Amino acid sequence: MSLDLRPQRALEIAQTEGAITLVSENAFRVKSQSGDRFYLVVKTGENWKCECADFTERQTPCKHIFACLFLPNLKAQAKPAASLPAVGSESPESCPFCQSSAVVKRGFIVEKTRKVQRHFCNGCRKYFVLNVGFKRMRNEPRAITAALDAYFRGMSLRDVSDHLRQFYDVKVNPSTVLRWVEKYTKVISGYVNTLSPQLSDTWHADEVFQNMRGGQKVTAKAGGEYTIAYLWNIMDRRTRFLVASKLSEHRDVGGAARAFQEAAKNAHGSEPERVFTDGLKAYSEGITFADFSKDPEHIARVGIRKPHATNNRIERMNGTQRQRFKVQRGWKSMQTSIPEGNRVYYNFMRPHMALDGQTPAQAAGLDVSLEGNRWERLIREAQRAKKQ
Repeated sequence: MSLDLRPQRALEIAQTEGAITLVSENAFRVKSQSGDRFYLVVKTGENWKCECADFTERQTPCKHIFACLFLPNLKAQAKPAASLPAVGSESPESCPFCQSSAVVKRGFIVEKTRKVQRHFCNGCRKYFVLNVGFKRMRNEPRAITAALDAYFRGMSLRDVSDHLRQFYDVKVNPSTVLRWVEKYTKVISGYVNTLSPQLSDTWHADEVFQNMRGGQKVTAKAGGEYTIAYLWNIMDRRTRFLVASKLSEHRDVGGAARAFQEAAKNAHGSEPERVFTDGLKAYSEGITFADFSKDPEHIARVGIRKPHATNNRIERMNGTQRQRFKVQRGWKSMQTSIPEGNRVYYNFMRPHMALDGQTPAQAAGLDVSLEGNRWERLIREAQRAKKQ
């Protein structure tokens, strides 16, 4: 007969600081010994239940239940769940499983350090939560999306971290903010690039340089060397929609070609009849690599003194980007998601005075409802589209 080690392991859990948290008078959160997840342990009368696989299969007390029994003074030690932030408390229009409107709120579940509203469908009799896009995130969506917005508006990672601490009582490392930026930029980009903007027949293209670790070496006029990469931007004239924003190591035909290929893919069939650029020779050949039905007219060497051929609109946007680059000081990798995040922010989050307060995405006819917290809604839309 083998020795039952569950009580011994339960004692180890009970002696670990923060491993057990009081949720309600008869409910506890117990940390797993093999990972970062938590199990909900509930006492009903004299009976105990746990979410873990051990209890589910055997229906006998597991180590998590034993751990709760080892702590008679738990209420004085643990943090009440009422102080945890509740998220996802809005009422859904319909059930995600059967589309029934007979949905009611039915308690909360505890996910890491926060409560998440739980819903019940009277149609299919299933429980669900509305934490779409933020599942198992330690911080609430409001803090995460505030960090994204502050970063793309021009704050540094350290400033964003300090901002969250002051106004949201959220303590995160600047590196955590960067992980949020990388993660959610990819999520949103994968969704918005499937949408088909209604663009005009005239595009503008230009390139700007950015300090880049391991990039092309350049000698400054005042002496010293630094390394840079090139960001190729392509914008629609009428809507000011930024069709593509592509990094390259060199200012050559290859960089221009990849930018126009990306723009053709994101335009979803909309093709320009003319493209305005500066005098860089790489543009004339780079345009031909795009998958257009016919090559557009290339109007090069545009300038301020040529009213019929200026690049003022994209130059103004470049100025906005340069201000942002100055705060960032430099990027660490050619695979960074920051250029794409800047494009999402410019197209979907930033109202434009010249567009009567619309965003470029709205001017391009993209029917994306972004009332209220635009970042949060776009992330949720992206996750729902991914599941379909």
